[in-house]
Amino acid sequence: MINNELRATVKFWKILLLTVTQTSIDIFFSILFLMMSYFMTVLGLIHVYIPGGIQKIKLRNGKIRELVNLPKIFGVSFILSSFLTVVMFYFFIFPHYR
Repeated sequence: MINNELRATVKFWKILLLTVTQTSIDIFFSILFLMMSYFMTVLGLIHVYIPGGIQKIKLRNGKIRELVNLPKIFGVSFILSSFLTVVMFYFFIFPHYR
């Protein structure tokens, strides 16, 4: 029983690895690199300008503390970096693989 399952698993991975071509690997890593670089760039450059991203709260003792809304900042950065990645991929990388 276990031997048959192991054979089926090995057969599945062989088929999967044979269907992955160099072109698909190139495209995957191009998209991954673009996405990571644009995400970090957008995160570093515009996180201050996102409305509600950083809020100032006045404490009882009179001190002012900044509260950072990370899900909102990461979400907006992810959306903008996804858009930039799609545009750059469509115009500069995809035409070489048609």
